[in-house]
Amino acid sequence: MANIPESLVLMRVGEGMYSRRGGKGYLKNYTSVKYNAYKLDVINFVQFIFGVSIMSVHVSLPVSVKKIIYTKLLHKV
Repeated sequence: MANIPESLVLMRVGEGMYSRRGGKGYLKNYTSVKYNAYKLDVINFVQFIFGVSIMSVHVSLPVSVKKIIYTKLLHKV
């Protein structure tokens, strides 16, 4: 299985998208999902720690920085 190279949907997002991608609740849910994946042997312990570490940094970033990351780095069209 692989990702296809072209975008299938182009959409606009509001300012709320950036603010929803953070906070203690977001990190708690993400950690729970990763932990369950680890317990089911879908990912290994290093992948679990790496994922939670990266997400911990991400949720602590200000909304303005998240917006730059999403628009300039991750979603080039």
